[in-house]
Amino acid sequence: MKSPFATIEYGPFQAQYHIRQVNADFKETLEEYLSRELLPQASLEYDSTEGSLKAQYDEERYCGPNSLVKDIYRLEFSFVRGSEREHTTQDVIYNPKKRGFTVRRGKVLYLWNMPRQRQQRENQQRVSALLAGIAEGEPMQALCPLCDGGLRVVNTAGLFDVTCPAGCFAYHLHKDPKTGEGLHGHSRMKEPP
Repeated sequence: MKSPFATIEYGPFQAQYHIRQVNADFKETLEEYLSRELLPQASLEYDSTEGSLKAQYDEERYCGPNSLVKDIYRLEFSFVRGSEREHTTQDVIYNPKKRGFTVRRGKVLYLWNMPRQRQQRENQQRVSALLAGIAEGEPMQALCPLCDGGLRVVNTAGLFDVTCPAGCFAYHLHKDPKTGEGLHGHSRMKEPP
């Protein structure tokens, strides 16, 4: 049976370092790593796959003997069935001495599979409902809808900020103090396990 990772497109690479490094042995090592770390996370009965691997710093000036970034690659990969897709986009680091891969910044290889996508949508709906209630001034106990922990809430003329100290989510909206209109903001939510 053909490996689901055989569809990965490599490069194109500009730096000679990457052109030499991404050989058959490198590709086999990557496929072994993905088979061990990513494939078990797949829940979709996929009928196709697609992916790419590109060097994050693909210029000769980043490929010297003391470079800390020359072995960092951007991996994009998807398991696909019709319109459904389980996917990952992460930076992986190749260690030529150990012939192995790790995920950059100490993370783990994480697949946005169907159960995680469903859980994330449900979490977003629960958080959105809570935020709407707080913004409307509804009397409620400010508890995180994901972990039931207490929340930090700031709702002033210039700022609407709701944060779970446990890291489940954070929502920040800077407002015009005179009109209360949202100016800019950002939010983040913890990935489902």
